[in-house]
Amino acid sequence: MKRPWVAKRNKTKWMREKVRQSKLGKKRPKSVCLAISKAHKGIKLSPEHKEKIRQWNLKHNWKPPIGKREKCSAWKGGIKISDGYILLYKPEHPMARKDGYILKHRLIMAKKLRRNLVKNEVIHHINGNRIDNQIKNLKLYKTSGKHIMKNHAKKDKTTGRFLSHNWSR
Repeated sequence: MKRPWVAKRNKTKWMREKVRQSKLGKKRPKSVCLAISKAHKGIKLSPEHKEKIRQWNLKHNWKPPIGKREKCSAWKGGIKISDGYILLYKPEHPMARKDGYILKHRLIMAKKLRRNLVKNEVIHHINGNRIDNQIKNLKLYKTSGKHIMKNHAKKDKTTGRFLSHNWSR
Protein backbone atom coordinates (compact mmCIF):
# COMPACT_ATOMS: atom_id res chain seq x y z
CA MET A 1 0.00 0.00 0.00
CA LYS A 2 1.33 3.43 -0.97
CA ARG A 3 1.71 5.88 1.86
CA PRO A 4 1.07 9.46 0.63
CA TRP A 5 3.05 11.13 3.42
CA VAL A 6 6.24 9.34 2.38
CA ALA A 7 6.02 10.77 -1.13
CA LYS A 8 5.32 14.21 0.28
CA ARG A 9 8.30 13.95 2.64
CA ASN A 10 10.60 12.95 -0.24
CA LYS A 11 9.26 15.81 -2.38
CA THR A 12 9.88 18.28 0.45
CA LYS A 13 13.44 16.98 0.86
CA TRP A 14 14.00 17.29 -2.91
CA MET A 15 12.61 20.84 -2.89
CA ARG A 16 14.82 21.78 0.07
CA GLU A 17 17.88 20.52 -1.82
CA LYS A 18 16.93 22.52 -4.94
CA VAL A 19 16.42 25.67 -2.86
CA ARG A 20 19.81 25.12 -1.19
CA GLN A 21 21.41 24.82 -4.62
CA SER A 22 19.72 28.00 -5.78
CA LYS A 23 21.14 29.86 -2.77
CA LEU A 24 24.61 28.80 -3.88
CA GLY A 25 24.12 30.87 -7.03
CA LYS A 26 22.46 28.35 -9.32
CA LYS A 27 19.25 29.37 -11.05
CA ARG A 28 16.11 27.53 -9.97
CA PRO A 29 14.46 25.36 -12.59
CA LYS A 30 10.92 26.33 -13.55
CA SER A 31 9.56 23.13 -11.95
CA VAL A 32 11.04 24.19 -8.59
CA CYS A 33 9.55 27.67 -8.89
CA LEU A 34 6.13 26.17 -9.59
CA ALA A 35 6.47 23.74 -6.68
CA ILE A 36 7.43 26.57 -4.31
CA SER A 37 4.55 28.77 -5.47
CA LYS A 38 2.08 25.88 -4.99
CA ALA A 39 3.48 25.23 -1.51
CA HIS A 40 2.96 28.88 -0.51
CA LYS A 41 -0.48 29.36 -2.08
CA GLY A 42 -3.05 30.47 0.49
CA ILE A 43 -0.51 30.94 3.30
CA LYS A 44 -0.93 34.20 5.22
CA LEU A 45 2.37 35.99 5.79
CA SER A 46 3.19 37.38 9.22
CA PRO A 47 3.90 41.12 9.53
CA GLU A 48 7.56 40.30 10.31
CA HIS A 49 7.87 38.26 7.10
CA LYS A 50 6.21 41.02 5.05
CA GLU A 51 8.69 43.50 6.55
CA LYS A 52 11.63 41.23 5.56
CA ILE A 53 10.30 41.08 1.99
CA ARG A 54 9.88 44.87 1.94
CA GLN A 55 13.45 45.38 3.23
CA TRP A 56 14.83 42.98 0.61
CA ASN A 57 12.93 44.84 -2.14
CA LEU A 58 14.34 48.17 -0.92
CA LYS A 59 17.88 46.80 -0.62
CA HIS A 60 17.86 45.35 -4.14
CA ASN A 61 15.88 48.27 -5.63
CA TRP A 62 13.19 45.87 -6.90
CA LYS A 63 10.05 47.32 -8.46
CA PRO A 64 7.12 45.50 -10.08
CA PRO A 65 7.30 45.31 -13.89
CA ILE A 66 6.06 48.46 -15.64
CA GLY A 67 3.13 48.06 -18.01
CA LYS A 68 1.94 44.85 -16.36
CA ARG A 69 -1.67 46.00 -16.34
CA GLU A 70 -1.72 47.07 -19.99
CA LYS A 71 -0.22 43.76 -21.12
CA CYS A 72 -2.89 41.70 -19.37
CA SER A 73 -5.64 40.36 -21.63
CA ALA A 74 -8.32 41.31 -19.06
CA TRP A 75 -7.21 45.01 -18.95
CA LYS A 76 -10.18 47.28 -19.65
CA GLY A 77 -8.41 50.63 -19.87
CA GLY A 78 -8.23 51.24 -16.13
CA ILE A 79 -11.99 51.18 -15.50
CA LYS A 80 -13.66 48.67 -13.23
CA ILE A 81 -16.84 48.40 -11.19
CA SER A 82 -16.65 47.34 -7.55
CA ASP A 83 -19.65 47.20 -5.19
CA GLY A 84 -21.65 49.19 -7.76
CA TYR A 85 -19.15 52.09 -7.91
CA ILE A 86 -17.04 53.00 -10.95
CA LEU A 87 -13.29 53.02 -10.25
CA LEU A 88 -10.65 54.65 -12.45
CA TYR A 89 -6.96 53.71 -12.46
CA LYS A 90 -5.00 56.90 -11.66
CA PRO A 91 -2.05 55.94 -9.43
CA GLU A 92 -0.49 59.41 -9.62
CA HIS A 93 -3.61 61.15 -8.21
CA PRO A 94 -3.33 62.25 -4.54
CA MET A 95 -6.79 60.83 -3.72
CA ALA A 96 -6.00 57.38 -5.17
CA ARG A 97 -6.12 54.28 -2.98
CA LYS A 98 -3.10 52.02 -2.41
CA ASP A 99 -4.02 49.95 -5.47
CA GLY A 100 -4.01 53.09 -7.66
CA TYR A 101 -7.77 53.29 -8.21
CA ILE A 102 -10.01 56.26 -7.37
CA LEU A 103 -13.80 56.37 -7.12
CA LYS A 104 -15.18 58.25 -10.12
CA HIS A 105 -17.84 60.17 -8.17
CA ARG A 106 -15.18 61.49 -5.77
CA LEU A 107 -13.05 62.60 -8.72
CA ILE A 108 -16.01 64.42 -10.32
CA MET A 109 -16.86 66.22 -7.06
CA ALA A 110 -13.20 67.20 -6.58
CA LYS A 111 -13.11 68.70 -10.09
CA LYS A 112 -16.29 70.68 -9.39
CA LEU A 113 -14.96 72.02 -6.08
CA ARG A 114 -11.47 72.58 -7.61
CA ARG A 115 -9.82 70.88 -4.64
CA ASN A 116 -9.03 67.38 -3.42
CA LEU A 117 -11.54 65.81 -1.05
CA VAL A 118 -10.62 64.99 2.53
CA LYS A 119 -10.83 61.27 3.47
CA ASN A 120 -13.79 61.74 5.84
CA GLU A 121 -15.91 63.64 3.27
CA VAL A 122 -18.71 61.50 1.84
CA ILE A 123 -20.40 61.80 -1.56
CA HIS A 124 -24.07 60.76 -1.63
CA HIS A 125 -25.84 59.60 -4.80
CA ILE A 126 -29.23 61.32 -4.54
CA ASN A 127 -31.15 58.83 -6.71
CA GLY A 128 -29.36 55.83 -5.15
CA ASN A 129 -27.81 54.70 -8.46
CA ARG A 130 -24.07 54.37 -7.77
CA ILE A 131 -23.18 54.39 -11.48
CA ASP A 132 -25.02 57.68 -12.14
CA ASN A 133 -22.18 60.17 -11.52
CA GLN A 134 -23.78 63.33 -12.92
CA ILE A 135 -22.97 66.35 -10.77
CA LYS A 136 -26.68 67.04 -10.19
CA ASN A 137 -26.98 63.54 -8.66
CA LEU A 138 -24.07 64.00 -6.20
CA LYS A 139 -24.17 65.68 -2.79
CA LEU A 140 -21.19 66.30 -0.50
CA TYR A 141 -21.29 65.66 3.26
CA LYS A 142 -18.48 66.63 5.64
CA THR A 143 -18.71 63.41 7.67
CA SER A 144 -20.26 59.98 7.34
CA GLY A 145 -22.35 60.68 10.47
CA LYS A 146 -24.12 63.63 8.79
CA HIS A 147 -24.62 61.54 5.67
CA ILE A 148 -26.28 58.74 7.65
CA MET A 149 -28.44 61.14 9.68
CA LYS A 150 -29.76 62.90 6.57
CA ASN A 151 -30.23 59.94 4.24
CA HIS A 152 -30.36 56.63 6.08
CA ALA A 153 -31.64 57.21 9.64
CA LYS A 154 -35.33 56.93 10.51
CA LYS A 155 -37.08 59.55 12.68
CA ASP A 156 -39.97 58.94 15.03
CA LYS A 157 -42.81 61.17 13.77
CA THR A 158 -44.22 61.93 17.25
CA THR A 159 -41.03 62.62 19.24
CA GLY A 160 -38.68 63.66 16.43
CA ARG A 161 -35.94 61.39 17.79
CA PHE A 162 -33.79 59.19 15.59
CA LEU A 163 -34.53 55.48 15.76
CA SER A 164 -31.77 52.89 15.67
CA HIS A 165 -30.48 52.31 12.15
CA ASN A 166 -31.33 49.01 10.45
CA TRP A 167 -27.88 47.91 9.18
CA SER A 168 -29.14 44.62 7.77
CA ARG A 169 -30.85 46.06 4.68
